[in-house]
Amino acid sequence: MPVISLKAKKEIYKLVDVLVEKCLTKMAKGGELKNSGNPFVMALLSDFEPIMHNIHGLKTSLGGEMEKIAEIIAVNI
Repeated sequence: MPVISLKAKKEIYKLVDVLVEKCLTKMAKGGELKNSGNPFVMALLSDFEPIMHNIHGLKTSLGGEMEKIAEIIAVNI
């Protein structure tokens, strides 16, 4: 099995760190709560609404960066 180079690992860690920092900054700012479009779930989990939106945002951001991570791995193996 090929080993990912130290350089590639550092690039991936840096990319993920930037994404996490963006999400933490966004969470710290707070802001207006959004409706998820699912009133039943929101009625049950209304106390967790800000967390749910932030987790969804992080998943979306990370998902968008997967191509970059895959490219780093492919180029450096």
